[in-house]
Amino acid sequence: MTHTRRAALQRIIAFGLAAVGCGGPATSGSRTPEGRDALAILGARIYPSSSEPPIANGAVIATDGLITSVGPRDGVRVPAGATVLDGAGLSVTAGFWNTHVHFTEAKWRPAESVPAAELTAALRAMLTRWGVVRVVDTGSLPPNTLALRRRIESGEVAGPQIMLASGSFVPVNGSPFYLLPSRLPELTSPEQAERAVDWILDLGGIDAIKLFTGSVASRQSIVVMPVEIVRAAVGAAHRRGKLVFSHPSNNAGALAALEGGVDVLAHTFPSGEWERELPRRMREANM
Repeated sequence: MTHTRRAALQRIIAFGLAAVGCGGPATSGSRTPEGRDALAILGARIYPSSSEPPIANGAVIATDGLITSVGPRDGVRVPAGATVLDGAGLSVTAGFWNTHVHFTEAKWRPAESVPAAELTAALRAMLTRWGVVRVVDTGSLPPNTLALRRRIESGEVAGPQIMLASGSFVPVNGSPFYLLPSRLPELTSPEQAERAVDWILDLGGIDAIKLFTGSVASRQSIVVMPVEIVRAAVGAAHRRGKLVFSHPSNNAGALAALEGGVDVLAHTFPSGEWERELPRRMREANM
């Protein structure tokens, strides 16, 4: 990468952080005839959101540190006097996603009454200062996370969009040893798994189900959830239009998730080696 291209990339990164409220002004470049500070990124591949196709040859216009226009390059007007950055060969995203967070520390509780400034500062330190605009909470106390989400959505607290994965269902005798004496809800049969998933989703506000398809029950043992139970839980969630996340713990737990139709592995696993065919099978399953 040439010095010029590297400098352009650094400017784009700085712009992205500013655009999500994580930095200062997007640029200190030229001003428009109206005296406004304007920046144009032209020719980059733009990912406006996770649900929209990328714009192959796009344009992003920011005025006074705020995004004012995004679209195909030939359909966006560049303000006179704007600083123009060549984005050809580069990508611009609408912020980062962190798909594995927990709001379990004391600073998040009780989310309905912690002063807004304190929550905003905590979210900034953990997430928004790094350009993170959406997160998936993969296991906290649902009422507390939902209270935090409500305050963000109301505008009272500045923070990312929050998706909540809940349930944290484990196999029989599979509560993680590091949570004892607390125990997580067990799935004992396919029929009971379907009822459990429906029950948690009926509470409202839940975006995804989390399964411990492999759970560290002790320092020496990992209990794997039977595939037929995984499949039943996944089917119940999918019928409600919800994703399923898996905590795999080892290769067997990952295979149970894969064969049971789980959508997302919440993280990799530290115990033992990966089966060599597992990554290929995950790609083929769109996991």
